[in-house]
Amino acid sequence: MSVIPMKKLTVLCTHGDADKLVRRLMKLRCVEITQDRQSRAVGSADVEVDCAAREKSLLLTGEAVKLLTPYSSRPKSFFKKKHSADLTCGDTGVAYAAALRLRDETLRTRDELAACRTEAERNREKQQTLEPWTAYDLPLSDTATRCTETVLGSVPSSMPYSQLENEFEQAGAEPELLGTDKANYYLFVLMPKEGAERIRMLMNRVGFVRANLNEFADAPAVELQRLRERLDCLEGEEARLITALRTYAERLDELEILYDTEATALTALRQQAKLETTDYCVQLTGWVPTPRADTVAEMLNYMDCAYSFDDPADGEEAPILLKNNKFSKTFEWVIGMYAYPQYGRFDPTFVMSLFYFVIFGIMFADVGYGLLLVLGGFIGAKLVGKKAGLHNMLMMFGYCGISCVIMGVLFGAYFGDLPLAVMRNMMGIAEADLPNLALIRTDSPTLAIFMDPVGSPMEFLIVSLAIGAVHLIGGMAVKFYILCRDGQVWDAICDILFYWILFAGIGCMALGLGWYVLAAGVVLIVLTHGRNEKNIVMKFAKGLLGLYDLVSYASDLLSYSRILALGLAAGVVAQVVNILATIGGATVPGFILLVVVGIFGHLLNLALNVLGTFVHTSRLQYIEFFGKFYEDGGKPFAAALPSEKYTEDENESNLV
Repeated sequence: MSVIPMKKLTVLCTHGDADKLVRRLMKLRCVEITQDRQSRAVGSADVEVDCAAREKSLLLTGEAVKLLTPYSSRPKSFFKKKHSADLTCGDTGVAYAAALRLRDETLRTRDELAACRTEAERNREKQQTLEPWTAYDLPLSDTATRCTETVLGSVPSSMPYSQLENEFEQAGAEPELLGTDKANYYLFVLMPKEGAERIRMLMNRVGFVRANLNEFADAPAVELQRLRERLDCLEGEEARLITALRTYAERLDELEILYDTEATALTALRQQAKLETTDYCVQLTGWVPTPRADTVAEMLNYMDCAYSFDDPADGEEAPILLKNNKFSKTFEWVIGMYAYPQYGRFDPTFVMSLFYFVIFGIMFADVGYGLLLVLGGFIGAKLVGKKAGLHNMLMMFGYCGISCVIMGVLFGAYFGDLPLAVMRNMMGIAEADLPNLALIRTDSPTLAIFMDPVGSPMEFLIVSLAIGAVHLIGGMAVKFYILCRDGQVWDAICDILFYWILFAGIGCMALGLGWYVLAAGVVLIVLTHGRNEKNIVMKFAKGLLGLYDLVSYASDLLSYSRILALGLAAGVVAQVVNILATIGGATVPGFILLVVVGIFGHLLNLALNVLGTFVHTSRLQYIEFFGKFYEDGGKPFAAALPSEKYTEDENESNLV
C-alpha cells in the first residue's frame, strides 16, 4: 500500500565498541548498513583473516550438525521448533566453549570412524584375496629354492583339469589343485628354474594369472586368521565410535546454536568491514525505516556514541521497504521478480494483488484444484516457517486457491467435469438426465452457476476481455492518482480522463447508442494531446497521433485472450483425464482405474497449469498493468540480520 520512508543513520563510536554496535543493530533487525565508498576495515586489514577463520569454523560446525542429525533421538516433526537464543550478545562463555569442544570431538570421532571403516574394507578385500589359497600350507614368503620356484595362480576352467595337469607335467612342472569355483582353477605350481621359460609360455597360453600375495608372509590360513581377528577388533571399534556419536547427538541442540552463533559472528564481521575508520574511531552509515528510528535511537542512547538521523538527500537512493496488509504482503515477492518501485513513488502491491487474485482464479477456475492449492499453500507455509523465503510464495498460492474455488463454483469445474463423468460412465445416468445449471445455457450438461467455459468459449472470451478492460482502466486510474498526487491535475485529465471518454464512446457505439460521446473523446484528445507544443501545426499533428494510442490499448486488450486459452487448457485436459479414468465403468478394475488415472492425471494437470497460470497472470501484471503507470528502479531494503537457521529470538521485533 505504500513505500515506507527511510532515515539515513550515521553513528560515530570507538574501535572497541564497533563489534558491540553492529551486533546490537543486528538484534533490532531494522538497520541496513551501507558502504558509500571504499573504506578501510575496522581495526586493520586482518578483518579478512578473521572472516576466513569464521568461515572455516562455520563450515566445520555445519559438518558436525549434519553428521550427528541421523544419530539424534529427537522426535522427527514437520513443525520443527527452533531454539530460543540471543546470538548477538557475543560468542564467549562456558556454553560456547563447551559447544566448540563438542564439535571438535565429534569431527575427531568422525575421522576415526572413517579410518576404521576404510581399514575394515581393506581387510575384507584381503580376506577375499586369501580365501582361494587356504589349502596352501607353506609360508607365502618362501617362493623359491636353489633349483625350484613356486607359483600360485588361477587358470580359467575352460578345459578339464586332467588335461591341464597333463600339459603342465609334460612341460616339466608339477601342479597341485588348491581349489576351484565356477570360473577358475586355483593352482600351486612347482617348476624347475631350468626350462622355466617353456613353462611360462604354457602359462600364457592357458591364461594363467599369478596371485598377487606379495604383502603376505605366513601361510594363507594363518594370515586369514590374523585378518579375521583384526576385523573383529575394527568392528568393535566402529561400534564404540558410533555409540560415541549417538551420545554426542543428545547434545545436538548445542551444535545448532553454535552454528547460528558462528554464522551471526561472520555476518557481524562482514558488516564491520563496511565501516569507515580513522585511527581513533569508526563511522557507521545505514538506513532505518522511519517508524523504527525511535527504537534505534533508544538503543544507541545506552552506548558511548554519537548519532544522527537525516532524510535522504536529493538524488540519493534510499532502499525500498514495502508496507502492505496481511493479504497483499504475500504478493510482494511478485513485485520483486519484476522490480521494486522507486523510493517515494507509488507501491502497486495492494491494487495488483486484487487483480492477481481474480485473474489467477479465472484462468484456473476449479474447485478441486483450488482446494489442493489452499491446502498445499497454507500448510506448506506453516512448514517452512514465517522467516523462510518460500513462506510468502506459498501463502500467495493458498490465497489464489481460494479464488480458484470461488471461480470453480461459478464455472462448474470440480476436477473438470468429474462428477458428471462419474454419473455418465459409472452410474449409467443418461445424458438428458444430467443437470444443466448454468445461467448461460449450453447444449452439454454442466454444474456451472454462471457459465461453462468449455461449452461456451465465445462467452468466456467476452468475459476475459471484460476483465482485461477493467484491469487496463485500473492501471490508468493508478496513473491518474499519481499525476493528481504530484500536482499534475491537468495532465491527468488530458492523458487519462479524455481517453476514458473515448472508451465510453466506443462502448456506446458497440451498444448501438449515440456517437456523440465518441466524437467528444476524439475532439478532446486531438485538442489536448499536443498541448506542450508551441507550433499550432505540431499541436494538431501530435493531437492526431494521440488517437493512434488506441492501437496500443487494443493490442493490450487482446492480450487478455490468454485468460480464455489458459482456462480452456485446464478444463479440456481435466475432461480428457476424467474420460480415461471412468472408462472402466462400475467394476472393480474400473474403480482401480478411476483412482490411479484420476490421481495421476489430475496432479499432472495441476502442476502444469499452476505454472502456466502463474506465468501468464504475472505477465499481464508486468506488461499490461504496470506499463500504464509503474516507476521501477528501487533497491530492496536488506537489514543486517542474525542467523536463524536453527534458532530464533523470542524478543525480536518486526521491521515496522
